[in-house]
Amino acid sequence: MNGAAPWKQSPLNKALAGLCRREIILPSFSYYSLFLLLFPSITFFVDVIWADYATAVEELLKVIHRYPQSSWAPDAFERIGIYCWQGLGEPEKAIEAYRKLIEKNPDDNLVPYAHFWLGTIYLQQEKTDLAKKEFLLVKQQWPMLELAERSIHQLTQLAHQQKNDSPKKSGTIKGAK
Repeated sequence: MNGAAPWKQSPLNKALAGLCRREIILPSFSYYSLFLLLFPSITFFVDVIWADYATAVEELLKVIHRYPQSSWAPDAFERIGIYCWQGLGEPEKAIEAYRKLIEKNPDDNLVPYAHFWLGTIYLQQEKTDLAKKEFLLVKQQWPMLELAERSIHQLTQLAHQQKNDSPKKSGTIKGAK
């Protein structure tokens, strides 16, 4: 060791440290994840912390390529999903990252979050059937997580929205004279 803090020694953190303007990256991960969990429909800009989302994604892909079986890989996929979706406005790439996280790391503790984020992205894209599927999966597979409650809320909102969007049963047919 060269005297650096142990967290700086991991390849994931070394890659991310080069993208950070200040050494507040670890707390920012937690705050950013919490912020997105609490306010998924709001885009949160972390330009103060990150120099460039595209560069962050490239560096995270290097971590995945170099250490595909490590515990860093699921974290990197999750970050890529967030940065592509929230930072770069590329939800399809985010969906791909979350799908890879789920496929390659089915037992990781980030899998329920990946499903929840997929549901949220699908909801934003107005793909309600896909969104329902993801939220229902979170509710059923991980009922003890706080995400299950959030998923139930999303499912309730969707049901309410669909009820309000369905044609009114007033006895007349729209467009009939």
